[in-house]
Amino acid sequence: MTPAEQFREVIYKELGVAPAVIVGDGRAHRFSINGNRRDDAGEYRFYDDKFPAGFAKDYRHGIYFKWSARDDAAVISASDRAERDKIIREREEQRRREQAEAARIAQQRWQGAKAADPAHGYLTRKGVQAHGLRQEGDTVLVPVLDGEEIISVQSIGPDGRKLFQLGSRVKGGFFTIGDASDTIYICEGYATAATIYDLTGQQTIVAFNAGNILPVAQKIRASNPQAYIVICADDDYVVKKNPGVAKATEAAKSVNGYLAIPPFDRDKGEIGTDFNDLAALRGSRAVQDALDAALAAGTLKTEAEQQAKKEQDNYNPPGEPALVSPKFALKPFEAILFDSCEEWLIKRLLPRQGVGVIYGASQSFKSFVASHVALYIALGWPLAGRRVWQASTVYIAAEGAAGLPKRKVGFEKANKDRLPSIVPFYLVSVAPNLGTGQGDLAALIASIEAWKVAPGLIVLDTLAQSLGAGDENGAGMIQLLANATSLANYFKAFVLIVHHIGLSDDKRMRGHSSLIGGIDAQILCERKEGEFSTDLTLQKLKDEASNLKLTAHLERVVICQDEDGEDISTLVVGSIENAEPSAKRALAQRIPRAQRLLMAVIAEALEDAGESFRSFVDGPLVRAVRDEIVKHRLYARIAEQAAPGESAAKLAARQRQAFSRDIAAAIKSRMLIAGERNGERLLWFPRFLPTVTSVTNVTPL
Repeated sequence: MTPAEQFREVIYKELGVAPAVIVGDGRAHRFSINGNRRDDAGEYRFYDDKFPAGFAKDYRHGIYFKWSARDDAAVISASDRAERDKIIREREEQRRREQAEAARIAQQRWQGAKAADPAHGYLTRKGVQAHGLRQEGDTVLVPVLDGEEIISVQSIGPDGRKLFQLGSRVKGGFFTIGDASDTIYICEGYATAATIYDLTGQQTIVAFNAGNILPVAQKIRASNPQAYIVICADDDYVVKKNPGVAKATEAAKSVNGYLAIPPFDRDKGEIGTDFNDLAALRGSRAVQDALDAALAAGTLKTEAEQQAKKEQDNYNPPGEPALVSPKFALKPFEAILFDSCEEWLIKRLLPRQGVGVIYGASQSFKSFVASHVALYIALGWPLAGRRVWQASTVYIAAEGAAGLPKRKVGFEKANKDRLPSIVPFYLVSVAPNLGTGQGDLAALIASIEAWKVAPGLIVLDTLAQSLGAGDENGAGMIQLLANATSLANYFKAFVLIVHHIGLSDDKRMRGHSSLIGGIDAQILCERKEGEFSTDLTLQKLKDEASNLKLTAHLERVVICQDEDGEDISTLVVGSIENAEPSAKRALAQRIPRAQRLLMAVIAEALEDAGESFRSFVDGPLVRAVRDEIVKHRLYARIAEQAAPGESAAKLAARQRQAFSRDIAAAIKSRMLIAGERNGERLLWFPRFLPTVTSVTNVTPL
């Protein structure tokens, strides 16, 4: 076995996975630690020379180890020892140069980045603020500092994917939130640290991974000898040897600190790992209680002392009732908060978090509608005239998985002019068992996290195929609903289940009645006989009026030809719109065609290039767009040519006059509002607009 093969075998033994090929150039190489090609949380260096050696890291779990081919017990000559020591010094010098270069690049990236957007997808999904973070493109940057110097940056994408600057040093580096305080909390990840800081107001340290907790804690203790240091562990209960708890315990003992472990109830299906997850599941009071309990338990020195204290705390004098720990957290009135920005996934159609069902008879196009909705959420495109909160989506095709690739290609062809290069839509083609016990719940969550996806929507298509051996008319349905709820709570997402109608009632869902009572939204899908369209009735929406009616219109799209030259086609949803005429809809029909196009272009421009704007001091914050942007988009849409004998200048003048006239008419009819800022005119819609038409439903002039 070659040294490279030996090194690869050691990596596999330590991490359970290894790179396919080991490159012996002494440089840093990333690799996946879970089989996911997009996951490169592993890193190795291998020196394939006279004295083969290397090291590997697992950044996610803080695992680090070295390897050498030499036999320490073997006797080597003085000349070989001198040569070996020289090579080791050269390797170390090479690493220092690479780390210095990586630090330089990290500092440049940090200096060139802007302040992080508080509405960044990762921050909103985690429910935390951007404490001193910056943003580079669509990723937020967290600096890794050694003293005052930036030695690396951690980039975090909207889907939660994290990467350090390649070749940089992270060990001993950290990021601080807040000013000096008597109590200092040390955590692994940014979201956990921000959660604790927002709750306590005390200085909180980001150590980035479990393996870095100890050196960071020792640095903090050296500079804060009198502080109360609380090590906040990640409970990596599904990982071998639970490195999150093990490393946190080691650090707490080393600095005479306190240990806080998030108290999840695994028996009840709670599958979080850190204090941010705990806040999402049970609220901030549960986090505060756990931190208070850690401080009350005293510093962590030895396991024997901890056990002795536990026995003392649990001691009851003879005849006294047993002590009972509080099982349920109570939230006081002033701590009950509501954030209107986090209410809707699709406005007044699907809530941001919860469980819902779309159901109908066979061939009612329910799966076509579900996949269309999932794609629109992944893209953040308005649906049926409603605002959509953009989020990654996971579509579990437990039934009919073979048809999804055709629909995907059909969707691409139908939207080729506006589809971005990357769509955060992920397909699972295997049916999970969610109907017997916890079944595949933990494995499903682990698989989604392995791809570093933080979904806002998860579709289960269909319920029947996700039950495993569970009974649809009894305990199986109850268990599936519980697992779907746990899935929604874990990811702070909405789980949409595709289901069938009952055997004797075409307007009721099949199976146990617990499903009706336990969901947040219920949509009935009824195909129009002989047509490629289906009516959607919102039968239930918690805390909102229901019985909204929509119609989904499907279109046949040719995606390719087979070997005989015959067309291969599929159906795609072309549009979803209000099903019933109303006073507002009738009004829209009377609007001139040119003005309908103008309004559609404005709607599109607001989505793509809109900005926050207040027309007067303390006025409402609206989403507005500069009229120059609208004008150029409208001209491009019309693509009008000059009339015979008409110069380009005359055409431009005529178009300007027509644009000004249409804008004035829209403002006069109260379909549009205009304001000024620094000499520029901005346009926005009134809060209630009956006539905005989806761009996809407007025929260009």
